[in-house]
Amino acid sequence: MTMVLVTVLSGTLPSAAGSPTPPEPPGMRAAFGPGGAALLPTPSATTNVSLVVGRSSVNLSGQFWGTTVNNEVRMFSGETDAVNATPARVLVWPGAMAGEDYDPLTNTHYNTYNGTPTRALTNESQFVQMCRATHCTAVVQVPAEIDDTKIAAEIVNYTEVNLSFRPAYWMIGNEPELWSHWQVAWKNWATTSTNGPDPTQFGNEVVAYVKAIRAVDNTTPILGLPASGCTCGYYTFDQWIAGVLAVTGSKIQAVAFHEYPAGWLGTGDGSLHDFYGTIQSDAGIPIRMVAARAAVQSACPGCNVSVWISELGAALSWSYYGQYSFGLSGALSLASQITQAMDDNLSNIDLFATELATSNSWFGVSGLPRPDYALYTQIFDHLGTQAFPVNITGLGKTLYGIDTVAPSDQGRRDLLVVNDNITHAISFTPKFAEGPVNAPAEAWSWNGSIHVTGSNFTTWVEPFTPNPVPAEFPGGLPTSYTLPPQSLVLFESYPSGATYVRVAEQGVPSPTPWYATVGPRFYTTSANNLSLLLPANSYPVSSVGVPLPVGGKERYPSERLGAFVPSPLEVGGAYTNATINFTPQWRVNVTASPSEGGTVSPEVGWWNASQPLNLTVVAPSTGFAFAGWSGWGPGNVSSGNRSITVVPGGRLVEKARFVPGDQVVLAQTGLPAGTPWSVTVRGFTTNTSGNALSVYEPLGRYGFEVAPIPGYRIIPSDGAFTVSSSWTLVHLRFVPITPPGLEFPVTFRALGLPPSDRVVITVRGVSQTLGGFAPGFELINGSYAYTVGYVAGYHAAAPAKLFNVTGGPLAIVVPFVRTMYHVTWMANGTRAGLNWTVTLNGTPMAATSAWVSTIVPNGTYAYTVSLPANFSASPRTGSFQVGGFGVTFPLNITLLRYRAWFEATGPAAASAWSVRFGNLTAAASAAQSSFLAPNGSYTFDIHPPAGYYAVPSHGNLTVAGPTAPTVLRFEPITNRPSAALVAALSSGALWTALWIGGSVVVSYAAFRSLRRRPG
Repeated sequence: MTMVLVTVLSGTLPSAAGSPTPPEPPGMRAAFGPGGAALLPTPSATTNVSLVVGRSSVNLSGQFWGTTVNNEVRMFSGETDAVNATPARVLVWPGAMAGEDYDPLTNTHYNTYNGTPTRALTNESQFVQMCRATHCTAVVQVPAEIDDTKIAAEIVNYTEVNLSFRPAYWMIGNEPELWSHWQVAWKNWATTSTNGPDPTQFGNEVVAYVKAIRAVDNTTPILGLPASGCTCGYYTFDQWIAGVLAVTGSKIQAVAFHEYPAGWLGTGDGSLHDFYGTIQSDAGIPIRMVAARAAVQSACPGCNVSVWISELGAALSWSYYGQYSFGLSGALSLASQITQAMDDNLSNIDLFATELATSNSWFGVSGLPRPDYALYTQIFDHLGTQAFPVNITGLGKTLYGIDTVAPSDQGRRDLLVVNDNITHAISFTPKFAEGPVNAPAEAWSWNGSIHVTGSNFTTWVEPFTPNPVPAEFPGGLPTSYTLPPQSLVLFESYPSGATYVRVAEQGVPSPTPWYATVGPRFYTTSANNLSLLLPANSYPVSSVGVPLPVGGKERYPSERLGAFVPSPLEVGGAYTNATINFTPQWRVNVTASPSEGGTVSPEVGWWNASQPLNLTVVAPSTGFAFAGWSGWGPGNVSSGNRSITVVPGGRLVEKARFVPGDQVVLAQTGLPAGTPWSVTVRGFTTNTSGNALSVYEPLGRYGFEVAPIPGYRIIPSDGAFTVSSSWTLVHLRFVPITPPGLEFPVTFRALGLPPSDRVVITVRGVSQTLGGFAPGFELINGSYAYTVGYVAGYHAAAPAKLFNVTGGPLAIVVPFVRTMYHVTWMANGTRAGLNWTVTLNGTPMAATSAWVSTIVPNGTYAYTVSLPANFSASPRTGSFQVGGFGVTFPLNITLLRYRAWFEATGPAAASAWSVRFGNLTAAASAAQSSFLAPNGSYTFDIHPPAGYYAVPSHGNLTVAGPTAPTVLRFEPITNRPSAALVAALSSGALWTALWIGGSVVVSYAAFRSLRRRPG
């Protein structure tokens, strides 16, 4: 009998029944069997902690959130929607070592170790399709381990020319310190191994790659170094950054490192406690960002090079710490790291990956979501763009927090608190930045339980619930909140108040994820409802279908649950509810064959199971004839009739077949000019007011019918014609019925014209002027058409100018409306989110994009352009006249910039130093460093001369017109001993011997052999 010991140290509820046990390190489960089940936790101690929200904030980059899309797994059904529901808009392709092993030109993936070629499961065209659907910022890798600039240029050309896609960044290679096939062609990887380059050699290779890329694409920024964040080679990652930039200079625009704080070479003894401890060790984001930015500054002080984290995870899957990166413990680690990244104003941080066989990805290869995905979609998706640091004192280095504001969402406020302590709950007073909010608040909490399997000492943390649990606080934030160990909580509120909204689903099998769009935001959950906090307003609501079978790997699913939801949703009061009903549907393809042959209605893509669907051929195109319907699948119909009814019982295809036809001309004589008449052939009616009309039919004999015209006999009124190999002519005669019919008075009256205006009415070639009196015509019974002459500034609002005389007098009213002309202001130089307004004759019109357009009648108008105080427009005022045509005004909008400058004093003021101001870095000249910046609040960091530190070293600066200089002073670093450690880490002078369990030294060679697949 095998004994299993299970210890649960946190949480308040038992684990959900049937929740999957997370994978364990390779080989363990096969050797020792499954892990233990969760038990009810023993109440833990509670520690009172102090939560302090900082007063200054950073404005997060629009590229902050990202992830990787990999070619080694097949995209699952709905993966694009899954990505869209996260805040990640930077997508890296194909990611990590796949960037070295993948040839998109042939869609071939070469095995990392032996070079064996296989067909990639996802190709670049599919990535491009996903990127466009999610409006992503794309980072596309070109392989560099093979050191082949020709292939790099071909990939750039293939992407931009063949796929018509230009990424936001090109990225050169991946982790050059771990290469084992440098300068070896893919086909020779099985037989040839080499050592990788040093930083200088790789820098020279990057220069060659930049030259090759620029020969095809001269503008797209280049991320020139994605380096490993481990201390696992001859050079540290910051030495790689400094070494490469020393060669490339400003030829590259960004560098990156990879962040797995509990990687195989992480610190500690391998326990869960030490897994969390690595977040604040030398392997954590804060210290590494200091080192990375110092490396950029030292190697290229005048370069505007940003630092990214292009791979993010909790631990490497196959490492000793890998068991913790599964489950909620991995999600808690990511949440803690994100608070650090926001504190450090990181430009970008990319999770590795969307879907992959690693412990840090959102989805495994089966397409089932992991806790990391719920973290991104239900916690991170709430965070705003303005981040305030949160300091939580107590329990050592196990507590994290961040406070954010969303200015674009009515100042929405969110507070995230993470408790990584494995034994203690914490009690604290939640606080928002910028003062208290007494409006309703909502909290989403997520708790976990620690599982330990005694037979093999495997440990992991399971969430008690698949999704965070909402709680309502109608009176505002609680005065005290208790957060269990292994837990996180996010508080949200709107300063002006909000309503608790529940959007429920009906018809989705649990626990299948489903989606809903409410207003501008896209949500997902596997629970049966979404809990939201929204300001009172009217919100459009929609959803997307859920592919069936649930969890299947069909790339093009043939069945789904279709979503039906009333929209818009009126939100107000204390509570608002909505329900989205999901109904089984089959894919139904209704097409014209060939596509240019004609039109069919409706053009559906999905239809409810067993519900009748009526399909009709609207009309063949000129030169084509309808040949019949052909169907495939359960419920199909094949028929020569114009209209059919199908009842889908499975995937269904219906094609309306069209064939080229020979021209048949039906010509008439006897009708007065302008008289409308028509002919019907095989159910299709063709109309004309001319002397002839044409239909097209294939070889054969066809019947026709001519619509009757009152007062005329038609010879023939029906009949048949034969289509041979050339065009066919059919003669029709309209003969007046004798004796002539009685004539009846027909009068016209204009409605809506000024009394002084005149207009000409013409019926069958006879014209009379309308104005002051009603023109009259004497007409026999029949069908007639009339035309209306030109009236300046007006037009007749009668869509069909036809009438019938049927045995009596007739009065026709012709409504006239003023003709409206488009007037448009086209702005050049506008920025996203800029609010500007055009006031036309006293009426303001707010811009929603780079243009403002309205419609006006003839007349003279004056306008004024209004912009925020830090923008100018040319022209800003003016007048114009509309006289029968539209007007377009080009409008040049310029962002006003003001000088923000820094002035150094002290003995080192004339030495080399620089300032990072916002996202820009500038070197000092004559003891000054200056920037041109628009009004706003900016963060800055001072990079002092070697051997000195700056006072102040960093801070916030508000630009509001011309400003006085910020005065700095440099002091010898010997006066500040605590800076020595930072300087040593930045220069790479310290080497850390990393031990696992205190007994095994991990060698660089062993790491290099295993660290080929990240995550």
